Amino acid sequence: MLDLSHIPTMYGNADVQVFYGTGTTVTDSVVTWLKPRGKTMLTIMLFGPGGGGGSAFQGAASAAGGGGGGASGGQTIVVMPLSMLPDVLYVSVPKSGIPSKVSISPDVSVAAHIVAVANNGNTGGTGTISVGGPAASGGGAATGSTMPLGFGFAQVLNGAPGIIGGFNAAGGVMALPTSGVLVTGGTGGGGLGATTGFAGGAITNSGMFPASVAGGAGAVTTGTAGSPGTLGIQWVAGLLSSYGGTGGGSGYANAGGVGGAGGNGAPGCGGGGAGAGFTGSANTPPGNGGPGFCIMIAY
Repeated sequence: MLDLSHIPTMYGNADVQVFYGTGTTVTDSVVTWLKPRGKTMLTIMLFGPGGGGGSAFQGAASAAGGGGGGASGGQTIVVMPLSMLPDVLYVSVPKSGIPSKVSISPDVSVAAHIVAVANNGNTGGTGTISVGGPAASGGGAATGSTMPLGFGFAQVLNGAPGIIGGFNAAGGVMALPTSGVLVTGGTGGGGLGATTGFAGGAITNSGMFPASVAGGAGAVTTGTAGSPGTLGIQWVAGLLSSYGGTGGGSGYANAGGVGGAGGNGAPGCGGGGAGAGFTGSANTPPGNGGPGFCIMIAY
């Protein structure tokens, strides 16, 4: 059994290598994977980068929406014999904006050479004077035509969506997905209230997962800022499941009522939306989506 609390590079007879997104383009995000000796099967677990949260509006009391939460990347798992693959594979796991890929060629833009692909999540919508920022849609599931060399068993799943930003209300609450995808979107930022601020959206669940991950608190004292959202959590409770960032809380509805920043998502997860602020306040940033990542398990 793999000790997924830290994903070791070797465990028993399995060779496990983990790659995280560092590049911003197709070419500068490519790393090399070498087929280990004595192994016969390969499992590729590939996740697209998450989308960032949306920006919030700065406006009058009860008239400024929080930013929407960013979505997670798609998830692709391929299990196949190593005899059907060359000795070198090229793994492209970008930080944001483009799909993650595993290819037999260093030029991962050549569609005919793709073994696995996981699409990137979308960015949360911007809050306005009349609505909270729309939730982002998750990275779409890969198809056979986009990974023609993915012989064997393949599971392809849509990424998890983000959550809508609040308008004169807290950001929307997110329950963990039940589709089998192991990464989540981010929650929305709080909308500006009549006086005090509203919280960013929380992530809720039960069982062995944390009961709740809070969004940023809304400001409750005149002239103060909302709190930032919570950073995403990677591999919650020692499992592969990971959380997106939560939304920032909105500021107090007078001068100095700055909204809280969104929390950054864990790898593959969406970022939290920014909390709304009062007219003339600083435009605080939404959370970044987490980078794509890939786990290569040879055994």
